[in-house]
Amino acid sequence: MRKLAIFIFTFAFGALSLGYGQSAKVDFTGEWQLDKARSEGLPPGVDQAMTVKQDADRLEVKVRVSGGPQGDQTMEDRYVLSGEAADFKPPLIGGGATVQSAKRTAKWAADARGFDSTEQAEVEGPDGKATIKATRTWRLSDDAKTLTIDMAITNPEGAVNKSKRIFTKK
Repeated sequence: MRKLAIFIFTFAFGALSLGYGQSAKVDFTGEWQLDKARSEGLPPGVDQAMTVKQDADRLEVKVRVSGGPQGDQTMEDRYVLSGEAADFKPPLIGGGATVQSAKRTAKWAADARGFDSTEQAEVEGPDGKATIKATRTWRLSDDAKTLTIDMAITNPEGAVNKSKRIFTKK
């Protein structure tokens, strides 16, 4: 009987400890406004707002951009945080290129405060075919009122354009 009690206690303690220390995943759902003063690497005169709807590991993002060389635009995007490569349609702003194919892999960060995404798009433009690569990290502050998106886009020549966009929740 004593061995059975020890076994049950050990099993129960082990089962409970599996979840110990794991963070709940954040929820990005909401209206977000770009804080231009705290952001870095933005084109001059550009403003941005986002609406994010999250359902578990899936984010639907509507981005509204105003100002800048392309004028006002609304773009929709989607992230599936499964860690598996998935087709996506990258927004191309200017340059006259068309997307031939694009893959994105996004997964939750180890601390569950955000996610990391890698992207690769094959495009065809006036100068022929090219590959564009990008990485993005989304992180939500502890109070869930500040969203930081770090982005690095590598153009076909290998030059990297980095930006940090800080959004506040409305």
